[in-house]
Amino acid sequence: MIKALLAALTVLMTVTPELKGQDVPPVNSRAGLEQAEQRKKAAVLVPDEPRGAERVFNKGQDIAEKFFYGYPFRLHYCCRISNLPIGSLTTSVAPLELGGLPTGSGLAIGPFAEWRSSSDLSFNLYGAGSVNRSYLGAAGLHKYLPSQSLRISVEGAYANAKRIDFYGEGPDSVESNRTLYRREETSATFRARWQPPREHLVLGAEIGGHFYNVGPTSGRFPSTDAVFGPSEAPGIDEQTNFLRSGAIIELDFRNVAQKPTKGTHAFLGFRRYSDKTKDKYSFNRLSAAVEHYIPFLNEKRVIALHAATQLSYHNDDQTVPFYLQPTLGGPFTLRGFGRYRFYDNNAVEATAEYWWEASKGFEWALFADAGRVFEKPGNIGRLSQLKTAAGLGVRFNARERVALRIDTGFSNEGVQTWVQFTGLF
Repeated sequence: MIKALLAALTVLMTVTPELKGQDVPPVNSRAGLEQAEQRKKAAVLVPDEPRGAERVFNKGQDIAEKFFYGYPFRLHYCCRISNLPIGSLTTSVAPLELGGLPTGSGLAIGPFAEWRSSSDLSFNLYGAGSVNRSYLGAAGLHKYLPSQSLRISVEGAYANAKRIDFYGEGPDSVESNRTLYRREETSATFRARWQPPREHLVLGAEIGGHFYNVGPTSGRFPSTDAVFGPSEAPGIDEQTNFLRSGAIIELDFRNVAQKPTKGTHAFLGFRRYSDKTKDKYSFNRLSAAVEHYIPFLNEKRVIALHAATQLSYHNDDQTVPFYLQPTLGGPFTLRGFGRYRFYDNNAVEATAEYWWEASKGFEWALFADAGRVFEKPGNIGRLSQLKTAAGLGVRFNARERVALRIDTGFSNEGVQTWVQFTGLF
């Protein structure tokens, strides 16, 4: 006991002068010799610096951070649609984001500017243009009320997509009937989002006006209006304006939102589209999605499961315009088929992926997709006319998010390769 106390006293005598910035006198004891040896090693210790490919990757990541995530001005790339209802199931069930250009517009890039005040008030403004001459402009004013955990937003946007694919309605549409149409949307929306601190629950609501213009376009394939009439593509001959309102509930138990490796995320949303121009295209849209992640081998291997559906309800004298129907096919659903390959009033899809980390920031992925479109919501349980695809992909990750995703999908209609600057779900 006495020896232990003497050793502890010796250590204290050795450390205290060092804390004061004084020279440490030599100590003729075992504890003192150990302390001196530790200081000697620390003096020549070299930090573990990344080398080779990892060093190049980190450098590129830092440059990308400055361009795409800097403040207050940064570039904005919009390769994935959010609140615009065309596009895949997965992307169209996220109603609390400013919209973007639809997939198929090519790489779209443009400036993003944001101003913030000390009173939790922010304003952002951005624009983007794509390689096929599609473009958009959007602005948003946001107020956050910390005491109520409430975020209130007023947003306006204009998007002009020059070429969107349409093959006809239903699961029996023929690939050789591919056509193109142009779609404009002007919108003004009020949104509220409530998320209690340290909780997994999110509630949201929105209301706004959405003004659509669908027309002919030019390209490698015929214009949609030259091939399909109003009975085959409802709304192709009429322009319609909507009052759109909706609400969501979201539960998020994932460990990381942008690049999760475990946990569950569930979403349920409802939207009402009220036709204020023709009184022919009013309908309700119910959207649901769930994803679950199963990690193993120290989270270096992950099984990711995802399922989603969109169901449309309307009176007998109303119909869903073709450009607001859910679709399947493209970089997010049924990756072995072309973009927007299948249209109809309702759709359901599921995806399973297996990820394994090959090295820091790089993953391989095996995936299988399945889905179908159908006319009536009551047919959701039928497995007839189910479309499937499978393939292989790679993921380049940066700072807990997917920086680049390349997928090659195979189906009975051929092979498709997709390059996206975003995650899948």
